[in-house]
Amino acid sequence: MAFSTKIKHKIDGRVRLQFSVKDFEQVRDHQAMQQLRQAPGILRVVPNSLTHSILVEASTEERLDQGLQTLVDRQLIEVAVKASADPRPTAKPLADRWKELQQETDTYIRVSTDGALDAKSGAALLFAGLGLSQIFTGNILPAGITLFMYALGAMEISSSKKSEP
Repeated sequence: MAFSTKIKHKIDGRVRLQFSVKDFEQVRDHQAMQQLRQAPGILRVVPNSLTHSILVEASTEERLDQGLQTLVDRQLIEVAVKASADPRPTAKPLADRWKELQQETDTYIRVSTDGALDAKSGAALLFAGLGLSQIFTGNILPAGITLFMYALGAMEISSSKKSEP
């Protein structure tokens, strides 16, 4: 009987094998665990009941591959292979994501106010209001002046560059 597994991650002589709940319970008590522990170069085999996975550590990458291949050859496990060669997800650069969020916010504000306000003008009003409230409550320095200066800077940016819709 072959237990179906996926390679969750594989890094420098370590691999985490992910099993279904049903298969994990069976493989944990099966001879596959014993055979893997006894394979040459295998240092540790650690089942994790919480994640239904098994962490396998070996002295070298080659030994790890040999140990897993032995289990596959004996039809004790079958490993689902991912389609892509690089299993890491691709992520957008943070600067690009930040720019998208700013544009989404600006669009939302423009639509909500029927074009009367954009994000930069809204920021200027917000900073001015916060700055004045700090000044009137006695916190002139540094909070009130700092927020008021931010408002002036935001107004300057808002008036010099028009946002793209």
